[in-house]
Amino acid sequence: MNSAESSDIGIRQWLLLRRGYARAGADAALLLGGTGHLLLSADEETHTTAHLLRRVLPDIRRQSAAGKVVLMTGAAPGIDLVFHRSALEWFQRHGVACASVALLPVPPEWLYRDWILRAEAEGQSLSDDVRQRCHAAIMRLLEEAQWRVTLYDAHAADLDVLAASAEWRTQQYRALAACLAEQSDVLIAVLRSQKLGEPGGTAEVVEWRRHPQRIPLPLSTLAPDDQHRNHHRPLIVIDPGVAFTDTDAQPARDAGPANDEAAAVLAQAEAAMRDGNDLRCHDLLSRALKRGLVSRRMEYLRLLALANVGGTQLALEHYGRLALEPQELDEDWLALQGRLEKDLALAGGGDASAHFLRSAEVYSDSFRRWRGPYSGINAATMLLMAGQPAQARDVAQQVRTRLAELRPASESEQFFHLVSGAEAALHLGDQAQCRERLQQANELCVNDVVRRGRTLQQMRRLCERLAADPSVLANLRMPPLLLLRRRPDSGAALSAAARELRIEADIPPGALVFMALLDTVDLDVAEHLLERGAHLYPLLSQPAADAHAEWSSRWGEATAARLRRVVDRAQRLAIVPGFLDEEAEWRAHQLACTALGAALLTALRLGCEWRPAWVQRMDQRVFLRSGEPGEYVDGPPPAPNRRMVGILFADFAGFGRIPDTEMQRFWREVMGTMSTRLSHYGQSVLHSATWGDALHVVTRDASTAAEIAADILQALDQQRRDPNGVASKLELRVAAHYAPAFEDLDALRGTPVFYGSQISFAARIEPVTPPGTVFGSDAFVARLMLESPDRFSAEYAGELELAKKFGAHPLFAVHRRERR
Repeated sequence: MNSAESSDIGIRQWLLLRRGYARAGADAALLLGGTGHLLLSADEETHTTAHLLRRVLPDIRRQSAAGKVVLMTGAAPGIDLVFHRSALEWFQRHGVACASVALLPVPPEWLYRDWILRAEAEGQSLSDDVRQRCHAAIMRLLEEAQWRVTLYDAHAADLDVLAASAEWRTQQYRALAACLAEQSDVLIAVLRSQKLGEPGGTAEVVEWRRHPQRIPLPLSTLAPDDQHRNHHRPLIVIDPGVAFTDTDAQPARDAGPANDEAAAVLAQAEAAMRDGNDLRCHDLLSRALKRGLVSRRMEYLRLLALANVGGTQLALEHYGRLALEPQELDEDWLALQGRLEKDLALAGGGDASAHFLRSAEVYSDSFRRWRGPYSGINAATMLLMAGQPAQARDVAQQVRTRLAELRPASESEQFFHLVSGAEAALHLGDQAQCRERLQQANELCVNDVVRRGRTLQQMRRLCERLAADPSVLANLRMPPLLLLRRRPDSGAALSAAARELRIEADIPPGALVFMALLDTVDLDVAEHLLERGAHLYPLLSQPAADAHAEWSSRWGEATAARLRRVVDRAQRLAIVPGFLDEEAEWRAHQLACTALGAALLTALRLGCEWRPAWVQRMDQRVFLRSGEPGEYVDGPPPAPNRRMVGILFADFAGFGRIPDTEMQRFWREVMGTMSTRLSHYGQSVLHSATWGDALHVVTRDASTAAEIAADILQALDQQRRDPNGVASKLELRVAAHYAPAFEDLDALRGTPVFYGSQISFAARIEPVTPPGTVFGSDAFVARLMLESPDRFSAEYAGELELAKKFGAHPLFAVHRRERR
């Protein structure tokens, strides 16, 4: 297409034309949006091109019924040029009619200038040859475009003055972000892992595509009657730092691991999942994928494990990035998508009905294709939840018929065969058969607590919707979840216990047991529990490597080796660090409280009850006895300048782009609002400080810290809706931790100050936190569940590498529940 065939048009006219074509049924083209970073390394460009040509574009071609594709980009250097050239040539080479639209947020010359400014800001040197080739590529893209759509008034008398303003250009790039997020039928975004967002950048496009309700109204390109188009359209995210491998294009069932190391990791991960240890499964696979060990089976298990530990939204986002090909969509992958949509619906919120319906559609598609009863019964229950009882009953009857045709072989297949039959019977009003099937299922997969818990949670909701008696589910039982702690009056006697102690317990096999590992008695008990088939969740007061060294010094290398074996066999190890050697009693109190919080979080996730159990020594025997809950109180710190505190660090993404002329507005409007929100918490805030764009808060407890974090995010979100406000350019990252700290007076100011290793640890969480999110440590989340279990929820985000080489640590996204 040459320039004579191109048309220049304003954004309003172009949108009117699109709506007119759509209403007339004349617009059969697929509008494929592309966005990404301005600056790419040679390797990143190679990786991105490979993903596009070998995976993403072929998949779009196969799945789209449209006879024509229209490419839409912002016509900027970097990914826009790579995407336009690669996609245009690929579609034309494969006989697909293809045209392009260039969205111009600023005059073309400023696209080129901003690219140079960004390179200079990041310390990159661009040769004259590179600059000339980039400029020529932009001009070529504009010449080839069917439409050149200006997002500004091209005839404005003061356009040159406006374009010279960095603030005006930032706002224009945000308008481009909104247009790409809202108008693309399919959006491809090239975004680096953990890339921090800035206004109008790729991360904001992705954020708005996922959460279109966050787009400021003045920037929205949708007409009121188009708002239904504003949700749940495909988004494909490519990480340019990840090389394309042949296994990326293979079906899930056929893509075995490429080498022995990958096979070993996969075997470990599958074993962990069979044992119900989804956290270990997820983290094993995440580390392997970072090392380049890639297969579809690994990806599937990682997402399934992430969903099992509560990371539903993150798992669904990763699922969308995979761009699975049609032959890969077997029952496992389709069922996983349906499961994720179902979990989002069950989490509540305004989109619950839509999520139930989408889940029903995916499960129904899977049932039609594969006739698997698991997909079928989930389709029936999701249809009922979506308000379609007649269709639900019909599908349940089909599932019952299908189950009669099958003869399951493995234990897990038999379990799901029976519980699917029980659920179908419940749909059809046959409570006797429901009880019978559950009684049979109860003898199978005893250790698979996650699947049992999910089955019971879904069937409880089904009973509620059908107004059925929930006692019908009594035959399928969950193993007990126990918090094991020492009797307050027996700590001294236990501390000197030796290996000859005989342990007597009434704790059944398969129990989930949370306990602190403080000395050799705890180690004896932990080994005993593991031998009896318990699922152990131990807590240590320091990282495992440090604990091994200390135990070796105190009790010998053999004892340290036993500790290592216990930790390796545990479901998940939690660390509650920051205590001094002389703070043993206080540390024991805090580990017990953290264990309780972790137990509550797990009980909430699995939908089961918890109860305490006590460790008590009598003569040469240790008794483990379940009992009634005692009081769980924080032991007093051993020194007046030591205390447990909630710790917040917050930072504004995009602050560096605020010019000096706007800095006073930032301090008045944004930091002033933060100060007002903090003042509401009175003496619960022990310390607060700002420097630059950073905010640091220390609180009396975790609940106050979580409330403040949610409040300041909410306040900034409200301010960002004003496109002319200084906050429109910003997003906030918040890190939260709960740990011991020193309290003293600032030598210069004479005001309270808090310091210690755990303050520094909390500061290292903030840089890896996505904009608009609160990330909490496992110690913070456990404490939050103890203080406010009904007010907050936590979603596992994975084991992430912290800033400044602080190592990898498990982190959780913390959300405040809406008040009802």
